[in-house]
Amino acid sequence: MRKRIYVICGSILLCMAVCLAAACTSSRDETVSGKGSDSSADGSASVNDPNGSPAYDRAEVYRDSTLGASVVYANDAANGVQAYYEDGGRSRFVVENDRIRLAHGLTGYREKRVAYLENAETGNIYLENTMEPYLKTSDGSVYYAGNSQTSGRMNTTRLGYYYYETHIRDLGFGRKISADEEYVRAVDVSGFTGSVWLTNDMSAPSYENGTMSVRVTDTYDPYVYRAGIDIPEEQYNAIEVTLKTDGASNTGELFFFTDRTNSFNAQQRVPFSIINDGEYHTYLIDLSAAAQTGGRLRGIRFDIGSGIGETVTFRSIRAVKTNVVSLPFKLDATFHTYPDKLHQEYRFIATDSVSGITEAGLEVKLPEEDVASFLVHTESGRESEYGAYSGSTVRFAAFDMKNAGIVGFIIPNDGLTSEVSVTAEDGFIVFRQKLFLSGAVSAGGEFLFGNRLYTDSGHSYSGIETQAEIERNPLVGITVSNAASSGCRYVGYDKLRGAYHFTLNGSDFNTAYYREPNKHFTADIRMEGDEYDRIAYIWMNSTGGCLESAAILDDRQMQVPIPVEVCKNFTGEIEEPFYDPADTQYGDSFYPIRVEPYKSVSHTSIQLYQNWGKFPLKQISSIQFHISYYHLSTGVTESNCIAPYFVYGKDEWTLPDFRGCSGNMWASQPQFNAVGRLRFVSYQTDAGKVKSEYTGTEIRSAGPVYADMDYSYLSDCGSYEYTLRHLEFPQDDENRTYYTLELTFLKDLTVDNVKENFTLFSMDGRAAAFRKLSYLDASGAAVYKDLDLSAPFAETLVLGKEAPFFSYFGLGADGASIMNFAYIVKDYEIMLSGEKWDGNLVLRNTYDGSLNYAYLSFDAGDVAFRKGDSIQIHFILLPWGDHNDTDDANVRYVREDSALRPVTVTARTGSVTEDAYLPNVRAESNAAEFTVTGGRNRNVVRIDGFTVFGTPVIYEVKNGTELRYDPSYYAYDGYCIHYNEDGTYGYSFVYEMDSPEEERTFRVEIR
Repeated sequence: MRKRIYVICGSILLCMAVCLAAACTSSRDETVSGKGSDSSADGSASVNDPNGSPAYDRAEVYRDSTLGASVVYANDAANGVQAYYEDGGRSRFVVENDRIRLAHGLTGYREKRVAYLENAETGNIYLENTMEPYLKTSDGSVYYAGNSQTSGRMNTTRLGYYYYETHIRDLGFGRKISADEEYVRAVDVSGFTGSVWLTNDMSAPSYENGTMSVRVTDTYDPYVYRAGIDIPEEQYNAIEVTLKTDGASNTGELFFFTDRTNSFNAQQRVPFSIINDGEYHTYLIDLSAAAQTGGRLRGIRFDIGSGIGETVTFRSIRAVKTNVVSLPFKLDATFHTYPDKLHQEYRFIATDSVSGITEAGLEVKLPEEDVASFLVHTESGRESEYGAYSGSTVRFAAFDMKNAGIVGFIIPNDGLTSEVSVTAEDGFIVFRQKLFLSGAVSAGGEFLFGNRLYTDSGHSYSGIETQAEIERNPLVGITVSNAASSGCRYVGYDKLRGAYHFTLNGSDFNTAYYREPNKHFTADIRMEGDEYDRIAYIWMNSTGGCLESAAILDDRQMQVPIPVEVCKNFTGEIEEPFYDPADTQYGDSFYPIRVEPYKSVSHTSIQLYQNWGKFPLKQISSIQFHISYYHLSTGVTESNCIAPYFVYGKDEWTLPDFRGCSGNMWASQPQFNAVGRLRFVSYQTDAGKVKSEYTGTEIRSAGPVYADMDYSYLSDCGSYEYTLRHLEFPQDDENRTYYTLELTFLKDLTVDNVKENFTLFSMDGRAAAFRKLSYLDASGAAVYKDLDLSAPFAETLVLGKEAPFFSYFGLGADGASIMNFAYIVKDYEIMLSGEKWDGNLVLRNTYDGSLNYAYLSFDAGDVAFRKGDSIQIHFILLPWGDHNDTDDANVRYVREDSALRPVTVTARTGSVTEDAYLPNVRAESNAAEFTVTGGRNRNVVRIDGFTVFGTPVIYEVKNGTELRYDPSYYAYDGYCIHYNEDGTYGYSFVYEMDSPEEERTFRVEIR
């Protein structure tokens, strides 16, 4: 996934939290380089790498800036963390960095634990089917998260260049009480007769052959429910349901109530995963870990349904007493993952009052025959004997796995670990990290502990020795100055997260947009090195939930190419009501700083909200939601959101909150309405729809000049993979979102009737129906079509070949909250069996009685795709106008400037690097002169190949005369600096075009 060209100009941070991962393991044997060497970061041609990889021949970069070592590390580390479901069934979730791959089970009895931990390079297994949190009670009983009767759920709330905060949630704790039957008791509560069941936003139930079916009529809040049940509390602790769905629902919720609560409520509910393959599946839903306060079961309710028309059919519903006894707790297992390290945090939260809990812990079982040796390092020495050790004295426990290398657990000196033990039990060597407890725990009460997970492929304990010293002894010489604009202060090293934590002030949408567009929140940070060569991850934690971007300056106040990851949360939406009921607002940034032995390093962190130079910034960040979310904006005005794992389960909805800027701005905030639901590649078979699963992201530029990223998928059948490029500039007339689809077939696949069954893109109106359609017909004519919404319809329209498009509009008053939408093709190429296919694209234009659905395909019948066949489409996604529009003038305008007369560049000095959308020139002898034409509004040009680090000086050539072109407001902003894999620099800046006919010529040099 990682191509090494990164834009680093400037996402920024104000005050940062520097996390020090003293990274020093070799890519071969991962032995730690340890304490400082005589290598100089500014003198020799061979420069020491803190990760122990072969020496960099990048001395010039190190001499260019005092942050040169950080520049090299940051660009090599960027995009070094990925997280994805292991397969289309979503039974496991994988977190991966440059060193390890960790898979956590989400479904299946005794499978909801770490399935495996392996070396990312060699694939050698350190451990498998273990690393399991547990609770112990006063009678000696042990309850494991792997015995949870509820499935696990993933939510990565922070993600970007360097840091993923991945949560595995909803797991309870249980133990099996005997080896007998699965259920002690079961009572049928189906009631599939008469009028027992009622619905909301669903059709009335229909009953046939002992089943009950309901159909979604509105996606606002669909559910089916019944009361009148009366099951004594000693006879149930779970609900077993057998159901199937013909729609996209991948998750559901069970609500219940008892004679003590009397009605459905937010506390007594349990989420569960659904397999949406159209077949019946049985789900066991544990109630005891979901605020079951006791009492007789009175009512149950199922909330299922992601699309209008989806039918859910129930075959059986039973209240059961299982053979597993549970405790009223939920787990929040968090993996704080960086490119070179991973921290684990385990949080136990009581769903009801409980007493008798004596111990919480983490258990790791390693087959005795796989372990060559182990070492527990305490304050008093190194121990290799079985036993228990006080948590306050243990530095780490490590195990030499014969076929993999060292795996270990570095214990933070935070006072949260009571004891560490290593024992021999039934052929296993068992590690436990324990927290001793006493007294009662009230509902909502919680406790936690964590560790840093360490691995290397060698068989020496020296690496973990050094890393434990670094982890347990963070830097102390850290100071903040010049923080008047930000209120920045250093809080300390966050031992569970593994980052240096700074806090600072922030802004809000209206203040940043209307009153203080050029305000930057800055702070100067100085860090004093010790005897270790460290990578310190900075966590700048601000109060501004609309933080958009960040940048870093060196001690000369020059912008440096260190990409910055920005993460945020808007308060008030409470997407995680159990785990985060406060829903605290934040605006965070993360980045690495290399601190070399006995040297000090200084930098300025800048947090950005609205402008970067004389133009609004453009950025990619992440935002906390109920599922992982990338967020893009122009200044503080949201332009797009990308949900790589989709929005609701596996519903394929990929671009939620996709907003234009040619509609009506809200009165309350500088924001616009959004379009409907947008989806990408799938195909239909007799057995159902074949979807895809996300595999990873590469961010090229997170801002603040432009946003550019790839995100990729693999089809559930394994037949093809595709990558979507998403590119945005800070435009203010229309939100032209530039896309490329690159699809490659990995093996042969036959699809019947491609134009009807193979989908390259689809959309619907989400909450309203469109009355008008425009498109380029097969003859090349742009036509309007009034849509008759009096009855459902479906038709296939052949599109013209030159820049084909389609657009939906004419919403009327019912669509006042929705924007119009257009899909504009710049060009496309379909390769079949080594030959270019010379046909047309098609639009399947449908209406189901409630919403329009549009599907893009190509005009072919049965096609036998062969391994190596490919599809490439360059296209523009366009949210535009408002519900009152009756023509598509906006669409014709954008088609002209982005498809018919797009931006092009020619170079007088230097050479042109081909790119579908971004004008890109490679400098010659540290200079470039070029002419851009085509396009409209604000565009960005990037010039690479400079060997000079500095500030770009830009001249515009008009009638033979050079005039200074200065996009900056402050000396350090208005442009972006990039660091390329070949060791050269790139610089990018914004320029404007009034029309596609205009030409502008620029000359760029660096000072």
